[in-house]
Order: sequence, then structure tokens, then C-alpha cells
Amino acid sequence: MTWTIISGRKYEKLRSKAGLLSSEEQKLDEWLALVPTKGPFAAAKELHIDCTKLKGVSDEWHLYLGSYQRLFFTVTEFEQVELLGVGHT
Repeated sequence: MTWTIISGRKYEKLRSKAGLLSSEEQKLDEWLALVPTKGPFAAAKELHIDCTKLKGVSDEWHLYLGSYQRLFFTVTEFEQVELLGVGHT
């Protein structure tokens, strides 16, 4: 199974302004590299990164990059990961 990563200008803009530490950038880049072959959750597990679903009715997931920085994303039924943004929670 191959997963597709979808991102847009909003995600790119938020990532560039997020002020990620180099270790957080590295975690995110490693995760993004594994997602197409492993999927978002197996990639997070392999890299020992916490990943939780936002509580409530939202389909949004949070990938914990550091103490305060998160990647926000959703997963579709068609093996697609849509990157929503990066920032503080």
C-alpha cells in the first residue's frame, strides 16, 4: 500500500513560520519520508513519536514534534495524509 501526502500553501506557510528547532525539523522530515511506505501511524511508531487524535468529532491528528510543536493532519479512506499545519497547541 502506498500513502499519498497532500499539502498546500497554507501548510507550507505555517511550517516556514513555525520556528521549529532542528530536532523537530528532523523528526518531521523523517516521518514524512516514511509515510508513503509505512503510513502515518506506523511511521510515528517506528520513530517513537507520539501521535494522537484530537478529542471530539474532529478527524484531526496531532504528531508531537517537541514540547510544544505539533503537526496537524487528517487521514482519508484512500490512504491519503493531508497536512494541515505546524504550530503550537
